[in-house]
Amino acid sequence: TLCLIGNFVVTTGELLRPTIGPTRTEADFASHIEQTVATDPSASWVFVTDNLNIHWSETLVRVVAEACEVRTPLGKKGVRGVLKSMASRQAFLSEPSHRIRFVYTPKHSSWLNQIEIFFSILQRKVLTPNDLTTLHALQQRIIAFGGRGLTPDAKPKYINTGETALFSKGQLLYNYAAARAAEAGEQVPADLPEEGEDVAELLRSQMRRIVSLDARRD
Repeated sequence: TLCLIGNFVVTTGELLRPTIGPTRTEADFASHIEQTVATDPSASWVFVTDNLNIHWSETLVRVVAEACEVRTPLGKKGVRGVLKSMASRQAFLSEPSHRIRFVYTPKHSSWLNQIEIFFSILQRKVLTPNDLTTLHALQQRIIAFGGRGLTPDAKPKYINTGETALFSKGQLLYNYAAARAAEAGEQVPADLPEEGEDVAELLRSQMRRIVSLDARRD
């Protein structure tokens, strides 16, 4: 399986700095928050999340404390201080005076989070029908959707850079798995168009060994 973590910017409708990977651990989520904050290190951030335990983890508390320059001791998980319990960690992460803070939806009400709108669209337009046979195909389909707007005049919904796990211009070749399978291992050159949209057009022309270092920019 793959896990997509995203930030839905409610004022613009963009999915900012998404990450995709094989796991959804507290380290994965904390790293995701770090890379999101890094897009504007001096800004104030408010993250709306549900009550999943990785959303108030020790790792996340330490990330926020460092970014907000909190100098007081955090204590020890299960023993004392901010880190003592889930409730104390959640209270710290919700602190209004922090430049980076979290707002938690009521329990059993994660649907109130507006990012669920995007995930619903993703499910309907990208993941249904569930006819994918490899993780490469799943990742590729999600990335391809990132280049499309949800309305004809919309801007792309993903803001991709070369540093996200979802999209790395230096590491990911769009359509690579399918192109490799097309020649069953024969070492013949592949066409390298500039963008993923060009890949789609060439595939419609019955060309199969097509890969792309998609050149979309922020």
